[in-house]
Amino acid sequence: SYLVLYTAVQWGYYSLMESSRARGTFGKMALGISVCNAAGGQISLKQATLRFLGKYLWVALFVVGIAIGLIAQAAGDKNSPYLVVTGILIIISPLIGAVGYLMAAFIPERQALHDRIAHTFVVEDDNPER
Repeated sequence: SYLVLYTAVQWGYYSLMESSRARGTFGKMALGISVCNAAGGQISLKQATLRFLGKYLWVALFVVGIAIGLIAQAAGDKNSPYLVVTGILIIISPLIGAVGYLMAAFIPERQALHDRIAHTFVVEDDNPER
């Protein structure tokens, strides 16, 4: 229940702040950056939620891998092909997380994976009142 509460609070903070008129979290505001849509405007709650979920895609893959491995072990088959799937997911999921953030340095739009998923951009904030 703690994990569910923690995730809900995180979603609320990130998604509600980024889809509000502030267009970013307190940290983004301190750095003078904001999240916007392709037209440069405020993003929707749906886009903010997709952006939030995109950041944790790799965590979901990791948890699924662990769950598959636990089920395979509980079945008692030490040569289960599901254990191979578990190993692949455990190795690939952190790589997806790392590549998801690093890709912003190598693509012209400077978007991380979660920004590509949500069709959002992080830009320098031109409004000092925000």
